[in-house]
Amino acid sequence: MASDTARSAWLRVWAGLLVVAAGHAVAAAAAAQPARVALVIGNGAYGTLPAAPACPAAARAVADKLRAVGFDVVSRNDVTIGGFDAVVGDFSNRLGRSRGATGFIYVCSRGASLNDRAFLLPVSATLGRPTDVFTQGILAKSLYDTLKRSGAGSAVVALDVIPPATDARPAGFAPIAQGSGLDGLAALTVIEAGGNTESTPLAQALVSILARPTLQTGELVTDAQEKLRTVSSTSIAVAHQPKTSGYIVGEPPAPPPAAAPPPVQAAPPAATPPATASPPAAATPPAAAAPPAAATPPPPVATMPEEHLMTMDDRRRVQEALHDLGYYNFQVDGVFGPETRAAIRRYQMQLMQEPTGRLTPQQAGLLVSGRK
Repeated sequence: MASDTARSAWLRVWAGLLVVAAGHAVAAAAAAQPARVALVIGNGAYGTLPAAPACPAAARAVADKLRAVGFDVVSRNDVTIGGFDAVVGDFSNRLGRSRGATGFIYVCSRGASLNDRAFLLPVSATLGRPTDVFTQGILAKSLYDTLKRSGAGSAVVALDVIPPATDARPAGFAPIAQGSGLDGLAALTVIEAGGNTESTPLAQALVSILARPTLQTGELVTDAQEKLRTVSSTSIAVAHQPKTSGYIVGEPPAPPPAAAPPPVQAAPPAATPPATASPPAAATPPAAAAPPAAATPPPPVATMPEEHLMTMDDRRRVQEALHDLGYYNFQVDGVFGPETRAAIRRYQMQLMQEPTGRLTPQQAGLLVSGRK
């Protein structure tokens, strides 16, 4: 009986140790993953301003997609001015727990401006006179300040702004992104007509782009621009590229393993002098070492003309090269449309050069030569 009791006690001890070890393993795995935190707000049920029914639906779609790709999402719809402050504070606390974490902010809301200062409007806003924006609105700059104050690394701010009837196009959003002081910031602000009741073009673009297995912040801005360029109901007010692009979906590829150093050759043993006084036999000279094989030179870079001088065959070569490198998955027809321009931008970002969407002769030569 005593033996059974002791055995049971030991089993309980071992079970407890296994639980503790498993907890440590889970915690270590979680710590190894970069933190990603998102704030999503959709304001639609306004009291005195016209409703914006597309915003809550758009916010739900974006929040669901961000959760699916691994973000810790703080999401609220139809917030008052006090609720706005509370949800931003919750987001800031979560983001600040891991310095250098990735932050993502999406807000769909009515917005206004006064004296070139941009505001987002909570559902409780009442604009009896223009100056009410100062007391009833939330400064858009406060969202960027939250990212900086919380120590975010890579960051995205995507704002869907629907103006009230008294303000056809709110201003002041671009200077905020340009002066944020965040090298890892990617920013998009779109002025929406607000006629859709199901979602917004920006939200639809974000959901589509976030579905990729890997995605960098710079790619998000470039590809969202391409998707929105032909949408007549939207106007892009801000498209700010980050100075240092980071991953918001997936992880960067692992670096190749370092080559092992060559083994150290042991020194040969010292020769033992002969026992007799006779002179040693002449040593046979070693055979001359064969010269090392010459390295194979890289293939020459193709010569390509300026874009406006390219023939249709040149343009098809460019599209085929973009396709072979994984940047372009559409028809090879020699026509540089929006999809080709987006692929060129992605290729230029891979070269760490300005993503203009137009190839220089040097870039085109590298591309058709198969150089990444």
